[in-house]
Amino acid sequence: MRTVREALALAGLALQIAIVGHFWSVLPPQVPMHFGASGAVDSYGDKSTLIILPAITFGLYVLLTVIGFFPRSFNYPVEVTEENRGRLQATALTMMGWLKVELVWLFVYISWAVIRVALGHGHGLGWAFLPVTLGAVGLTLVLGIVHMRRTAA
Repeated sequence: MRTVREALALAGLALQIAIVGHFWSVLPPQVPMHFGASGAVDSYGDKSTLIILPAITFGLYVLLTVIGFFPRSFNYPVEVTEENRGRLQATALTMMGWLKVELVWLFVYISWAVIRVALGHGHGLGWAFLPVTLGAVGLTLVLGIVHMRRTAA
């Protein structure tokens, strides 16, 4: 399953770079740079700042990948013993892997939304963006923590 998560994250990163590269020449000089809580655009900036999104995505991917090599340094919500260490680390790494996939695809969607709005084909991120994002990330964290608590018992 780890390979599937890594493939999903890398596919998202590659897609984001491809989308930005593909549409770069047709984007107007000003593109959306910030969206409010409702998902509507509330500021614009130079299109060169669009490069920041794939850079952030790449940085998050690398950071979460590197952190995954050090599961002993994680802050677990339960006591870690020699008996449960392996199971807890496996659960934590699974949770981190899914969070990486979610965050990469979150930024793919944001890039896509910026491009759509800039080209006049959309109006923002959509009203469901914030609740869906918070729900997905929150659910991943809650399920991971619940699983760790059960594993430690």
